[in-house]
Amino acid sequence: MGVEDIAALQENRALEVLIQLSKTPGILRTVLYEKIMANGAGKQTVIKRTDELIIAGLIYTVQSKTHKAGQYLFLTDKGQKIAKHALKMEDIMSGESNAGDDSDDMDYSTSTNIDAVAALELKKK
Repeated sequence: MGVEDIAALQENRALEVLIQLSKTPGILRTVLYEKIMANGAGKQTVIKRTDELIIAGLIYTVQSKTHKAGQYLFLTDKGQKIAKHALKMEDIMSGESNAGDDSDDMDYSTSTNIDAVAALELKKK
């Protein structure tokens, strides 16, 4: 994932697009737009963000066989990994995080981080 790809994730509504696709894989592109626009996004923003995420390799499309203009959207493996983390962030922000969940290997304990910073400071002296 290059710098340009990471920049796509920093843009307005990018994580929302990934989260929505994680929750509803195979959603029609137009339905995705409607769902995100219902949360206050402008249509052009959602279109642009979706296109950028496709270019970044996080989303892929499948052309509908029954609707000429219809495209179904899916997350790539890379997109699924990022969406999984975005969903965790969404849970944390909504207060629904699992306190005892040790499913990732990140150390979020403040004391460990403070100890690491203190050790670095001692090394500098």
